[in-house]
Amino acid sequence: MVSADHVEVSGVEGLGLHVSMESYLHCGDCEIAENSYAGAVAQAGGYLSLEDTTLRGTRRWLGDGGVGVLVIDDYSEMFGQPSLTMTGGLIEDNPLAGVFLRGAGTHILTSNEISGGNGVEVSSGHWAHGDALFATPGESGAPGVEGSLIISGNVLKNSAGAGVFLNAATATLSGNSYQGNSKDILVQSCTGVTLPEGLTDETASTTEICPEYDYLTQDLYYSVYLTEPEVKKAR
Repeated sequence: MVSADHVEVSGVEGLGLHVSMESYLHCGDCEIAENSYAGAVAQAGGYLSLEDTTLRGTRRWLGDGGVGVLVIDDYSEMFGQPSLTMTGGLIEDNPLAGVFLRGAGTHILTSNEISGGNGVEVSSGHWAHGDALFATPGESGAPGVEGSLIISGNVLKNSAGAGVFLNAATATLSGNSYQGNSKDILVQSCTGVTLPEGLTDETASTTEICPEYDYLTQDLYYSVYLTEPEVKKAR
C-alpha cells in the first residue's frame, strides 16, 4: 500500500504511475505530465485512487498508447479485477483518450474535468478515438457489465471522438456535463448489453446509440518484463 500527496512525475520514458498485483496506490494533489504511453495504469488486481490529481500531455510510445489513465484487466483470473477511483481531477491533452477502461472492475469517476484528444490514426487515413472516456470489454467482461462503472458529476469535453464512448459496455451516468465533443455519448456493440442507466437524464446534446456500423477502436495492452542478466565472475 502506497499513499502519496503533492507528487510530481513528469518527462518519464514510460508510465507516470503503475499499480498491479493486488496493490493499492493513492495519489492526492499530484501532477502527472508529459510521460509516455499512459500517465497512470492499474492492472492485475491493482487499486488506483486519484484525488485532485492532474494527468496531462501523455505521449504516444512506439505508435501506441497516449492516455491519461489506463485500467486493464490482464491476469484477472490470478489477481482479481483492477479498480479505479478518481475524484476532483483534471485530465487533458492525451491523444487517444483521457480515461481508457478495458475489462470489468469497479470504476468510479466523480467531479473530474476530462478532455478528449485529437484521436489517433489506426490505419492509413483512418482515425479513431480522441475520447474523454472509453470503456470496452477485456478478459473478465466489460466495465459496467460484470462490475460497476459510475460516471457522476464530471465535465467531459473537447473530444474529437466522444465524451463517453461505451463499446459493448454500460455505465451509470449522473449529472455530467458535455462541452465541445464530436459526440457527447456514443454507445455501440449493444447486443446483450444494458443501455446506460441515467442516459435519458443526461444533458448531452449529441448522442449515438447502437449505430448500424461500429466505429473503429484500438485495444491497449501493457506488460512489464524484468530481465535477469547473467554476470560472469572475472578471473
